[in-house]
Amino acid sequence: MATILIVDDEKSVRKTLSLLLEREGYDAVAAEGIEAARGLVSGADLVLLDIRLDDGNGLDFLEELNEQGFEKPVFLMSGMFNLSEWGRAVKLTGRPVINKPVESAGLMKLIAKTLGV
Repeated sequence: MATILIVDDEKSVRKTLSLLLEREGYDAVAAEGIEAARGLVSGADLVLLDIRLDDGNGLDFLEELNEQGFEKPVFLMSGMFNLSEWGRAVKLTGRPVINKPVESAGLMKLIAKTLGV
């Protein structure tokens, strides 16, 4: 069973995504910010990371992870972002930003394809 880390400062988003992922057979772990995510990220097979968090910027955290050699897939999410954030996100991940609110069926297909399940 793959473990997916959800990093989002909105409790409702963490809860909704956790329930959705668990229903699909994934192990969902949630963190409300970067500090909490630092202690959980090493056990994740995939990360869903909000760009704008109360304790920092998800893009900066992703750069930190990349510098540390983190090689698991990361999908950035955002309810609102500007073009420079979008461009930086695509450059860092090679993937488009997932718009919030998240469309669940599309997200599940994306995760399954990425994890090869």
